[in-house]
Parts: sequence; structure tokens; C-alpha cells
Amino acid sequence: MKFLKILGKSLLSLVLFLVGILLPSLPMPFFDGPYDSGSWGSPHYYYPHVINIVVMTLLTTFLLYLFFRLLWNKKLVVFLLTIITIAIGIILVVIAMKPVSANAYRDFDNKTFVPLVVGKSGYVNYRVKKGNQILAALKEGKISNEDIAALCLVANYYEENKLEVNEGFEKIDSPVGLPVQVVGYKDYGFGFDGVVSYKELVETLKVSNANCSSPSIDMIVIPAGSFQMGDLSGKGRVNEKPVHKVRIKSFAMSKTEITFAQYDTYAGVAGLDMPDDEGWGRGSRPVINVSWDDAVAYAKWLSAKNGKKYRLPTEAEWEYAARAGTSTEYSWGNDIECSKASYDGGEASKCYYKKANGDSRGTAPVGSYKPNGFGLLDMHGNVSEWVQDCYEDSYKNAPADGSAATSGKCESRVARGGAWDSHPSRLHSASRDVGTATYGDRYRGFRLVQDN
Repeated sequence: MKFLKILGKSLLSLVLFLVGILLPSLPMPFFDGPYDSGSWGSPHYYYPHVINIVVMTLLTTFLLYLFFRLLWNKKLVVFLLTIITIAIGIILVVIAMKPVSANAYRDFDNKTFVPLVVGKSGYVNYRVKKGNQILAALKEGKISNEDIAALCLVANYYEENKLEVNEGFEKIDSPVGLPVQVVGYKDYGFGFDGVVSYKELVETLKVSNANCSSPSIDMIVIPAGSFQMGDLSGKGRVNEKPVHKVRIKSFAMSKTEITFAQYDTYAGVAGLDMPDDEGWGRGSRPVINVSWDDAVAYAKWLSAKNGKKYRLPTEAEWEYAARAGTSTEYSWGNDIECSKASYDGGEASKCYYKKANGDSRGTAPVGSYKPNGFGLLDMHGNVSEWVQDCYEDSYKNAPADGSAATSGKCESRVARGGAWDSHPSRLHSASRDVGTATYGDRYRGFRLVQDN
């Protein structure tokens, strides 16, 4: 019985000792933790909160005291041993705060811990090591297009805003004496999460021939003409009436809806939150979760950047372009099928708006269907497209010259074309939708036009 008591006390002492020794080496669980990832464009902090240090020290002291108390009953001896042990720990922490080799730290990828202690250089050393891995992968072409796009966002942000190397991010004292910046953002799907200097990043992007410019917008020239606008079939809604003749001047319209790849460049350099892709993918898919205000702001930015005036189409221009000289429900005729557009074809169809598991099917990459007579893609379905006009519930006072309606409910704006979850009737060339100008959702996107 006495043996079991001694054995139990010994095992408990060992556990307390190990926990007390390991505590300072584990990531801080309180308050800020070892760093706060923040949002894109905001500082990242690598210094443990002072309260973390105090809490961890107190816990360690308490556990060590219990350990020594189990071994000896003399309070003075226990007190002195605890003080000596904590003093040794503080000395080790001070040593750890000095620059050390990055090789001394284990890699998270190997599923072992990095001893963060409370030193700043140790953690930064690890981050610099990861940053160097980023640059090496970039040079060797072993990095995905999505990761390159994330790196380009950072480079473009600095260039567009003409920032100095250390502006915009927290300056960190690197063990090699150079300022370093965070370039890994897991919010963007970037997997490495490390630090490199801005200069190194830009130079490596150039060497690797990475294209950090915004994807170009293919514009289609739409000829001048006139057409009957509105519900030509007599089966439409009240807001599609009365049918009226409209004259249209020649203009150019983007061949597809504006994509995430095109919009993300703008959002990145403007320091805006990236619109949510709902898990359906970015790249060549139409940008969604953008408001009418967002679309107008993008057009203004693109105009300033390219020296060409971009804007949203007027409602009349949009319907004229969608019809492409036709008077049928859709630009290809009066019937619709799943091979024609992205829409809700019903539960029994191949283009039902839900997948078998109940998740939303979502958008399709732009250009997935055949063009209309003007060469425009996806004018029916995929996403409903914002246009300039203020919403009015009829065409009673609609302009006859193709200009936008600027009276009425301007807090609400018109959207046209129907979306991936829309009933076929919402995809009619004459069909009208309406949304709050300041609100974006997963059903709406936009395309741009230029005056000729």
C-alpha cells in the first residue's frame, strides 16, 4: 500500500513537472494569442499579449510549486526551488528573444510544435522561413494560380496606393535585420502564410513572369438602331408595359459578365473586403455579392485606370443588346432548355437549382453557353445584371432615346436577365428585376458598356 502511494505521488509529480516545463513552449491560449491574423490589409501582430505572459508564468509557478511540495514537506525549500526554477525559465526566455537560426524551429507541416515562448524573433524567424518557401515555390512554378493571385493582390495594393515598404502593415524586427511584411492570407485560400519583404516579392513575381494585371475586358460593338421594348408576347408582368419604341446609339458592351478575376484586382488595391463567392469558385465565374454601388465604383476605378469611360448599361441598352434583333422571348427563340442557359429548369431537369445533396448549384463560369446574335454571352441567366436605371413600376414615363430613367425609386435599381436559380420566365428579354442599390447578393452581378 505504501509502495502504491509512493508510485502514485511520483507519477503525479512527473506529470506536474512536464506540464510546468512545457507550458511556456505552447501557443498562448488567452487574449490575442501569438498573433492576430486580422483582415486583408491590416497589421498582423506577433507579440504575445502581456497578460498571456503573466497568466502562463503564474500557471507554471503554481504547477512547479505543487511538484516540489509533493517531494518535500519543508516549505522554505519548496519556495526556494520554485523561485530558482522560475528564474532559470526567465533567463531561457531572454535568450530565446535574441535572433536565432530558423533551422532551430520545427515546421508546422511536420505536425510538431514551434516553441513560441514569448520571444519575438523566434516566431518571426519561422515566418521568414515560410516566406522564403513562398518565393522558392514561385520561382520554380510550384504554386497555384490562386496563390499567385493572392500574392499579386499584395503587390498591387502597394503599387496602387504608392505605399512605402513598411506602410500598411505592422513593421516587425526580423532576425536578419530587414523589415518584413505579411503576404499570406488564408482568407484568400493562400496556404503558406509567411513573411517576405515587399521588394523581394515584387522582384520574384517579375522573374517568375506572373501576370499581376487585371484580366482584360473583351468589348463587343453593338450597332445603332431602334426596337420595341417591353412585353412583346403579352404574357409578361405589369412592369414590362407599355411596349414602346426606343432609339439606341451605338455602344460597346462587355462580352461577358464581369468576373471575380476582374473585380478582385480592384477590391484588392482599394483595400475592400473581397465579395463572397459562396464556395462556388472565383476566377472566371461572374462576380456576385456586389451591390449597384459597388458596380458603379468599379466602373469609375476601371475608367481612371484604363483612360476609357466605363459605366453600367441603361435598361434600354441592355434589352436591345439581349434581343440582338429578335422579338422572341429569348434571343434564340421562345423555348428554353438546359443547354441554352444557367437557370432553374425544375427538379426533374439537369439544371435544377439544387444539387442532389441539397446545396445550391450556383453560377457557371462565364461563356459556358452559346453567344447571341451580337456575340454577347450569358445575357439570359447565370446572374441578374445591374443596370443604371432607377426603378419605376411601368414604362409610362420611360425615355425613348435609350437613356437611363433617373426618376422614381432611385434607392432601388433595375437588374436584368435572370439568375442561376430563376424560373424561365425571369430570363425573358423583357423581364425586369429590382434590388436595393446598397445591397448585393448571390444572384446579382453586372457587365459594363462604353460609349462609341
